[in-house]
Amino acid sequence: WGAHTLSELLPVSDYYDKHPEFFSMRDGKRIKDGQLCLSNKQVLAIVISHLREFMRNHRDFWAYSVTQNDNQLPCECSKCRAIENKYGGHSGLMIWFVNQVADAVKDEFPDKYVATFAYQYTRKAPTGIVPRKNVVIRLC
Repeated sequence: WGAHTLSELLPVSDYYDKHPEFFSMRDGKRIKDGQLCLSNKQVLAIVISHLREFMRNHRDFWAYSVTQNDNQLPCECSKCRAIENKYGGHSGLMIWFVNQVADAVKDEFPDKYVATFAYQYTRKAPTGIVPRKNVVIRLC
């Protein structure tokens, strides 16, 4: 199911005005048209909640997309950068985030997968981290 779904799992229209910290920091400012701040724990909780709800209501898919938005504006905040430095770049941050989502849904959906992209700035393989067994990487 889906592509570029982070904008659906945490919509700008629903969250930006009250929580700009959920969105990419670029040049010291939070922006509406970038990615999510994947190091933010509230972002993780909201994405997990919305994905679980979608999975419960749409049980026919074998994989559910948790994929970056269609732009090259990842978050540059210090927390996201620290995770990227630890795991070899943007792809490491994405796998770190998606692994947590996959861990959160695996007990309720043991036969389902969480899919993410190796796309644009996340195409290079991460280091020091691997996808969980219930994570599928879609090379774009």
